[in-house]
Amino acid sequence: MSDDTVANLHIFLSGPFVFRDDKDDDYFRILIPDLLDSHFKPGFTASDDAVELENGIWILDVGKPPRAYSRDPVTVVGSKFDEFKHPRPASSNAYAVIKVRRPDYIQGMAPNSSMIASPEDPRPKDPPATTPLATKAVLVFQNVDLAKVKLFPQIAWNSEGSSVPTYPELTPIDGVAVLNLGMQPKETPVTDDHARMAYRNMARMVGRDRYMQPCSGGIQTEHAKYNDCGAILMLVHV
Repeated sequence: MSDDTVANLHIFLSGPFVFRDDKDDDYFRILIPDLLDSHFKPGFTASDDAVELENGIWILDVGKPPRAYSRDPVTVVGSKFDEFKHPRPASSNAYAVIKVRRPDYIQGMAPNSSMIASPEDPRPKDPPATTPLATKAVLVFQNVDLAKVKLFPQIAWNSEGSSVPTYPELTPIDGVAVLNLGMQPKETPVTDDHARMAYRNMARMVGRDRYMQPCSGGIQTEHAKYNDCGAILMLVHV
């Protein structure tokens, strides 16, 4: 790897996503729920490029890890996720699935205090009902050769609509390059009702019947261009 392209890669996720961390598989999966009735297509943005994702399975190649690969569950730091152990959820229920090697760690961000409940567990303990849970996340990959980051199937990374398949242009700043994955709501500002709808669709995608009710006096939802609608992100260990 050439020194001028090696940097930490931060994949910033803002949107309703479910993570599937399967210790028996080489891939970490980002499952994207079908919310196209209320969102634009999910898409990546890099330093000077952007691309929309169609329905299907995508592989994001960020190269081999700099050390021996571990199948231990990914480490989560920062804000907690709505996390639980569950039989392997079916990726077929997602609008799109992104497969990437397991990150070095995940940083949970933008916590929102919400009550999580389900008919199967009227007094949920996983997580506690009033725990602030992350609504944004950063997947951190250390020492990545940015020139080799690729998305398969190949797709045109060009904000001006080029049809020629390319790869993202990632520019490191102080040793960190950022790749964004977001879903833009069709109408802003979105509401708490929208967040609850998005969360319930995420839960159904992994075979759960779970509900989110924002807590009175909790942290207010940020309504930004690529915002997450306040829906709690899920991390499923299988």
